[in-house]
Amino acid sequence: MEEEQLFPEGNITHSLYSLLRACQRGQRFAVVGSHLDIDESITPFLNKLYVDETSEDELLNEFFVNNYQEDGKLLIISGSAGDGKSALLSKGYISAQAAGHTSVTESRINMDATAADTKHQRYQERLHDFFDRVLPDVETGSGPRSGLAINYGLAVDFFQRGGAADKSTDYQNVWKALQKSREKTDGIYESDSLVVINLSHRELYSTHPDSFGEGLLRKMLERFGVDNEAESPLYDAYVREIENCPASDQCPLHYNVDQFASPDVRKRVAEVIAGWNVITGSYFNPRSILDITASILLPDVSPDMIDQDAECPIGEAIEAGDLTPSIDDLLWNRVFDVLAEADSQMANQTDPLAQSSIELDTKVLSWRGKHAELSEQLSNPPGAPNADIIQLIKTTLRYQYLSEAEDIVGLLEKESFTEYQAALTLLNHDNPPQASKLGNKVGRLFSTVKNSLRGWSGQQRGSNEIEFVDARRSPAYRFISRWGDPTVDTDHSERETRKQTVPGRISIHLNNPTTNDGEPIRIPLTYELYLLMQQINDGYTPSAVDIEHSEAVTQIKSKLSDLTRKHSFVKVINRSNSREFTVEQNEYGSPTVHRQGRWE
Repeated sequence: MEEEQLFPEGNITHSLYSLLRACQRGQRFAVVGSHLDIDESITPFLNKLYVDETSEDELLNEFFVNNYQEDGKLLIISGSAGDGKSALLSKGYISAQAAGHTSVTESRINMDATAADTKHQRYQERLHDFFDRVLPDVETGSGPRSGLAINYGLAVDFFQRGGAADKSTDYQNVWKALQKSREKTDGIYESDSLVVINLSHRELYSTHPDSFGEGLLRKMLERFGVDNEAESPLYDAYVREIENCPASDQCPLHYNVDQFASPDVRKRVAEVIAGWNVITGSYFNPRSILDITASILLPDVSPDMIDQDAECPIGEAIEAGDLTPSIDDLLWNRVFDVLAEADSQMANQTDPLAQSSIELDTKVLSWRGKHAELSEQLSNPPGAPNADIIQLIKTTLRYQYLSEAEDIVGLLEKESFTEYQAALTLLNHDNPPQASKLGNKVGRLFSTVKNSLRGWSGQQRGSNEIEFVDARRSPAYRFISRWGDPTVDTDHSERETRKQTVPGRISIHLNNPTTNDGEPIRIPLTYELYLLMQQINDGYTPSAVDIEHSEAVTQIKSKLSDLTRKHSFVKVINRSNSREFTVEQNEYGSPTVHRQGRWE
């Protein structure tokens, strides 16, 4: 398949459409912030997208500028595709050059470990060439510093499967440092000669209820706001096109970019994206942010339907009659439609349309037949004249939620989500702001989790007895023990939660009530599972469908017996309840058996 040429040679000005298309996943475009001037007309745009106010940037600045020495140190940036490895390393190289450290040459910087210097050179050969060049300096502690950006999966293939770790002690030390970085909660490992940053542990946004969505996510969204000429790489194209667009005010792209110029809207969109990421656990990195942001601004139009070389491809297609503006392409709808494409049952839950309440239903019913009024609320957007009332109601509700024009309670406003945010924050950070307030919410979450486990299989006859299954369910008998009333091991829960690389995952560890020296019982928590636990506390019993759809539910089901006092008390009852016997440990540790019913 031929690659799409988004930036034809000789075209020194790019349309909004082309710039945003370049940000979408899978498109062929240069590394954001790269020192490699692949296309002099697009490099300024890409460089302006780079956000350099992160802790990782500070570390690179220390490595290549503030604390630079000719000590041969090697910096390795690892992670997955799209984590920003190459962009970060490139900025470090640029900083070193600007600081006058000219000994840090391009040969000392390996921007892309998958690339090769010649047509037939394999990446393994290039990596060996790079390491053979820099590792002697690492060993002697002298010479220029160096940097490598490498996908962790590729590192596994190179060092472990390819046997590079066995080549020498120097290679082995590099591999050990890469492995140790994955054990660090912040992904950073340092030794006297090596520094490794694993971007899989990078925090992209705050989970604190008072600052949710702030951080790299919000800062990257700010780059797309044309209200800030100095910061936005879209500003020039927007100003150039807005006066001359053939579709005038019927261009959905210009409408979307104009609405996104509101800082309040960008803040709200950042919160919605962060909420979506927490509840879906979708892999999330800077490339994902670029892709999502560009996709919500662009109308859902096939490139084949427009002239991509036009000054405003969308506007010209509308004027030519090849494209009809649709209200579905407005920012308010695109935000939730794009996020709903994720492969998760929870993907659409940040959408206010997925929620239901008396207040919301009353509001929607009051809008029936008010086509003109709803259109005016939306500033008479493109596609409104052709939209039916259902489309307008849907769009207006989403608009009010994203612009916070009205108090609409969505998922982000629910108490359950706030409790989950608090737990993510408190378990992942030491002494976060308003820790005591967060602690109250986390306490409620812990109670919900423990109470739901207690009622998972149904509490027996209003007592403290719980039915459990050990290994295999018996067709003839039921096994019952007393609830162990486990407590949360907060230290263990913090350590294990901080190791999580999947967004929005919490690892709660309960002290084993059956033994004093047993391993804590792990409860892998997601927001979806937390909602299920709340339902269990309200009397719901998990069905086979719940268990089938959730690996975490299956794991918890298998651990229920460990939460009872089965080592000291077990009651066995036949299915007809006609006979039972109890085995209980007495004061001297010996078993005592009690029988009831007819056993002859």
